[in-house]
This record gives sequence, C-alpha cells and structure tokens, in this order.
Amino acid sequence: MEPTPDSYAQQLIDAIRQHDDTLSVEYNAADFKLSETESDRVVNLTNIFAEFCSLDAEQREDHVARIVRVFFSGEIELPEERDELRESLMPKIWTRATMVMLDLQQRLAGNDAPDMPLYPLGEHLYISLVYDLPDSMRSLSTEELEQAGLSYYEAMEAAKENLAEATEGIAMIGEGFFSSITGDNYDSSRVILDRLSEFEFNGDRVAMIPHRDSMFMTSSNDLEGIELMLRMTIDVFESQPRPLSPIPIREVDGEWESWMPPTSCPSYNEYAELVIRFLGGLYADQKEMLDEIYDRELIDVFVANFSGLQREEDGKLQTYCVWGEGVDSLLPKADYIMLPTKDGLAASGTWDDVADAVGELLQLDNELYPPRYRVREFPSPQQLEKIGVCDL
Repeated sequence: MEPTPDSYAQQLIDAIRQHDDTLSVEYNAADFKLSETESDRVVNLTNIFAEFCSLDAEQREDHVARIVRVFFSGEIELPEERDELRESLMPKIWTRATMVMLDLQQRLAGNDAPDMPLYPLGEHLYISLVYDLPDSMRSLSTEELEQAGLSYYEAMEAAKENLAEATEGIAMIGEGFFSSITGDNYDSSRVILDRLSEFEFNGDRVAMIPHRDSMFMTSSNDLEGIELMLRMTIDVFESQPRPLSPIPIREVDGEWESWMPPTSCPSYNEYAELVIRFLGGLYADQKEMLDEIYDRELIDVFVANFSGLQREEDGKLQTYCVWGEGVDSLLPKADYIMLPTKDGLAASGTWDDVADAVGELLQLDNELYPPRYRVREFPSPQQLEKIGVCDL
C-alpha cells in the first residue's frame, strides 16, 4: 500500500516517540507539519514526504531513522575541544529561500530568527557550517562558533579542508564538463573546492547546484557544456525531492555570482523558463506566508502575484505583476509591470522602464527574498504618460 501524508506523519510520530516517549508531538494536517511544543521544533513534511515516496521500500526505514535524527539534532552536544570541533566541520549549501522562509516562520510563531552564519553563494544560495557525524549533522550558530573561539573564516577553512579530504575525485565528462555526484550530501558544497580551479576552462567557470547530491561545472564559452548542464539539471529537478537552485553561478575574481548564458546561446530560452518557474514557486510560497503574517499582525499591505504568460509568436515565457491604484503593495520583481486604474490600463512597461519613470516610488524591501518592492503611492499622470503602454 502506498503511503499517504497522514500515514507518513504517524510513522514519524511513532519513531520519534520511540526515541523519547516524553515528547508531545503534534501533527498539523492542514499545513502538513510536525511540531514539538516545548522546544518549538517544527518539521515541514512536504519535501521529505516526496523524498520518502521516491525511495524503494527497503530504503524507507533508513529514511525515517534519518529524519528522526534531524528532529533531535539540536540535542547533539558539541565537543569542548576546539580542534576536535574543527575536525568534524563541513560546509553545507542552502537555498536562500529556505533560510528567509525559516525567518518568516519564526516571526509567525513569535520567535527570534535563527542566528546562523551564512555567506552568499551567488544571489540564490547560502553556504553555512555543520557539525558532521557518521549518522547525523547539526547546524552551528554564530554564538557557538564564538564560544569555540573560531571565526567564520577559520571554521570555513577547516570545513573546506575536511571536505577536500572526503573527496575522492571529480568526474570529467568529455573535455570540459565536471560533475560531483557521490551522494554523501556534500556534492553541492564541492563547488568551493580549490582543486577545481586547477582544471582548464574555456572562459569563466560556471556551475549549477541543483541538489545537495549534485554539482555540475563547465566553461562560460562551452556551448556543449552549457547544454549538458541544463539537461542534467532538468533531470535532477524532475526526479529528486528537495532541489536547490536551477540558476547558474559564475566565478569572478574568486567570488561567485548569479549568471545566465547569453541570449544568443541555443539553450537560453530553456534556461530562462526553468528560472521563471523556479522563482514563481518561491514567490507563491512567500506570498502565502506573508499574507498569513500580515493578517495576524493587522498590516494592511497587498502582496502582489508573480504571474506569467507565454507569447504566441515565439513561445517565450514572460512574467508580470500588477501595481494597482490606491493600494499599498509589495511587488515581485517581474519582466513587466501593469498599472491599471478604475478606468482601465493606464500604463505598462518593462520593469526597468517603469523604475526609471517612477524613481523612489519603488522601494526595495531588504528583508525579503525573492525580492519585493514596496509601493505606497501610484505614479502621477506625468509618470504614467512617460511609461506609456507596451505589449508583453
């Protein structure tokens, strides 16, 4: 019999109580979450249930045991010796959306945001530190690093050394495509290994990190490598639960930044569509969370939708949002902005054209990701005239 969400939740509850029968674990079927009231631990079951369903029957017992270990990971005590801690540090990559949503969830629950040391890896990913054991891992807080007498830089250097020692090799496909797919939960992190810079690249190094157990790297000028990276990323997103990001990153002067292939690249439209669908999902989750927070906190702000349409002439996917008259709103960053009034569509234009016309009326909210812009006033007639009306 195939598992249902409710049966899976009950299986986890039973396993958690076997570990500690004093816990009060509650199941919220509507939100598909488990929570433990005394410690405020909350586990969102959506992605891990999808992972459970993708496994063979003989693998599911190990999966449940691993999730239970994650549930109790906060109870893992760190070693008192600084060097002993250094020996078990590993770098871990998260999506930026995961961490920002965690902050919002804590705000909704009335708790402080978690204090994790995070370093950006491009625009859409973060890299942090975990204490790694053979059968579990535990995230580290900034306070815990300080108590151990370690700066973030020192700890990350130790983690990189540990990761390098745990890396037997990087697979090479053809002449300029590299892949790490060892399945040890740290393949994504291998993008930061120094040894990768020793390989020859025709242009800048570009990489894709679609999953914790997948990392692909090629050259910015290698059209075949860029195409292969796209195909392998699509396969990961279609077959693996809990994906990371389908947005490439490029190394520039030792730092990673978000990147897209040039519009002349044969794969560009497919890359763009993959990115739009990814961001669309993030914006939808973000809107749901913000609506709930604002409703509870009695904040009168409209969280606008991130919408898309496919052009008939070339099949290209375009995104847009609506800036309504007389509405205090948070707009998602889209290709186009529509500006209707009670009399009809007053103006429409690309994001850049509208931003140029309205100036400071678009205010970036620095705490939100994906990015949103607060608009408290509607553009003046002169500004609307400057924007004009364009076709999507």
